[in-house]
Amino acid sequence: MFNLEEGEEEKMNKVIREYNSIVNLLEGAHLDLVKGVSGNKSAAVRARHQLRAARDKTNNLVKLSLEDSANQQPGTNRHHFGNAVMSCFQSEVN
Repeated sequence: MFNLEEGEEEKMNKVIREYNSIVNLLEGAHLDLVKGVSGNKSAAVRARHQLRAARDKTNNLVKLSLEDSANQQPGTNRHHFGNAVMSCFQSEVN
C-alpha cells in the first residue's frame, strides 16, 4: 500500500464508502429491474428510484475525485491518491 499523507486516508475512505454505496444500490436494483421487466409496475418504480439515487451518488463520487485533483500541489504525483484508491478496490476483489 502507498504511504498516505495526513488527510488522504480519510479522503480515500470517503471515496471507497461512496463507491460501495453505489454498488449496493445497483445490486439492490437488480431484482426490481427483473421484476419490472416482467410487468410488476411497483418494482419498476422502485428500480427507477434506485437508479436515480445511484446516478446522484455517482455524480458525488466524480465531484470528490475532481476536488482531489484540484487540491493537488504543482509538481506532486497526481496519481498517488488514485493509485492508492485503486489498490484498495483490487484488494477487495482478491
